[in-house]
Amino acid sequence: MRRAVADELLSSPGLLALDLSGVNRIDGDGIDALTSAATQAGESDIGLCLVGAHKGPSAAALAAADLSELVEIVPTLDDI
Repeated sequence: MRRAVADELLSSPGLLALDLSGVNRIDGDGIDALTSAATQAGESDIGLCLVGAHKGPSAAALAAADLSELVEIVPTLDDI
């Protein structure tokens, strides 16, 4: 995932939305990858949005890692 996101960010989109709606749990490696993506996006002035990670264990992991402060988290793509 880390490489795919980095490649997408290299194309300089205005916004990159990652669909995490099918993700039930985010482990430490996932948090590290998302933190890296958020940092890279911020340095490149690209918005990063996590879709479908607004509740449950995924939301708790993102909040514990303070990622909710770095990226927008929305329930669906229509909410972007």
